[in-house]
Amino acid sequence: MSRQIIIQPDGKLAVWSTGVDDFVIVDADDEELVKYYAEKAYQQAANETADTIAQLRNGDNVLYQFQLTWEKANKIRKEVHGE
Repeated sequence: MSRQIIIQPDGKLAVWSTGVDDFVIVDADDEELVKYYAEKAYQQAANETADTIAQLRNGDNVLYQFQLTWEKANKIRKEVHGE
C-alpha cells in the first residue's frame, strides 16, 4: 500500500492511499503530517525490534552466520581494544 502527500487547493495537506483509493488524511498541516509519519516510523521500528528480540530469545539465529553471542562479541572487543 502506497501513500502520497498531496497539497490541497487551500494549502492544507492530504494523504492519498492506493490501498483504498481514497484520502486517509485531509486538512492536515505540516506538523500534523510530520507527527503522523514519525509515529508510523516509530511503530514500525518498535515492531521490528520486538520481533528480533523474540526471535533471539527463541534461539533463532536472526543474522545467520554473522550472529554474535555475548562471548564472541567480548572476544572481538578484547582483540580490538585490549583488556
